[in-house]
Amino acid sequence: MAAKKVIEAGEIGRPLIASSWMIKLWMEHNRRDWHLRNATGGGMLMTAGIHALDRLVWLMGDEVISVSAMLGAKFHQQEADDTSMLALRFKRGGLGQVQSIGYRNGAVGFAMDLVCERGTLRIEMDRGTMIGRDTVWTDLPDSFEPAWMHNAVKREWAALRDAIVDDKPVPVTGVYGRNLIGIIEAAHASDKSRREETIADAG
Repeated sequence: MAAKKVIEAGEIGRPLIASSWMIKLWMEHNRRDWHLRNATGGGMLMTAGIHALDRLVWLMGDEVISVSAMLGAKFHQQEADDTSMLALRFKRGGLGQVQSIGYRNGAVGFAMDLVCERGTLRIEMDRGTMIGRDTVWTDLPDSFEPAWMHNAVKREWAALRDAIVDDKPVPVTGVYGRNLIGIIEAAHASDKSRREETIADAG
């Protein structure tokens, strides 16, 4: 959210290039059989990597028109992916890449870089947001939330409650969510065809 405010203020220009990654333990205590199969919506990309994709698309503020991707199960014996790498092409010429990796043993990485016209942004979930200008990184004030994951879930449930009880609009529309699923579907198609695939309904 701090990065979004900087972008919207226009001080570092429009984002042109973005890289976002979710690298984490795949076989957590809550992993279920359906997570391991494609037909039931499983896989690291759909389960967890989608958050790295969401953050990149939201901050780029543009429509993804095509994707080139490689997916596979590199660390576990399962049908669905535990690893994927996506290259995204945006409508206004921007480029993005997403890494979604569910390792067997390691340490978590959940961050992203944005290269804008007149500066850079780095978001690290365990530190906050930094802005880069004139070769120097500067922490953005109040950009780190210690219990960010817990508080994010609380905000999601509160928004759902308000939509049901008070008929308030939801912060994230179904159209936006469906767009992310369309990108993932195109990524799976690209992995099979070994070609860049256009996004269904992309304008």
